[in-house]
Amino acid sequence: MDTVKLTDLEKKLVDYIANSDHSTDGHGLGGWIDARDFDMNIFRGVMSSLIKKKVAFFEEDKSMVNQYKYTNIWASISPEFQEEIQNTSDLSNYTEEEKSLISDTNYRLINLN
Repeated sequence: MDTVKLTDLEKKLVDYIANSDHSTDGHGLGGWIDARDFDMNIFRGVMSSLIKKKVAFFEEDKSMVNQYKYTNIWASISPEFQEEIQNTSDLSNYTEEEKSLISDTNYRLINLN
């Protein structure tokens, strides 16, 4: 698979999703997007771009609108852009950023630049 180039804002959102507390549950890199952490007028466009690049997908929970007038949004990194690391005993071949994510989730991001 070719590497997909991300903008700085796309990287910020991908990192947020990858480091979500839900990413530690063993089901891949995903989690809820909290509207308090982002200017959703801008990040809705970022989400749209990530969908077009097939890097992530998003699902709104329209049953609940938070105090910021936005629905809760579940975000997941597409399987082609994450890799589960089975053996975490030797992480010497990974970057510090990868080591941190692997230590927390047993996953790393792949095919992204």
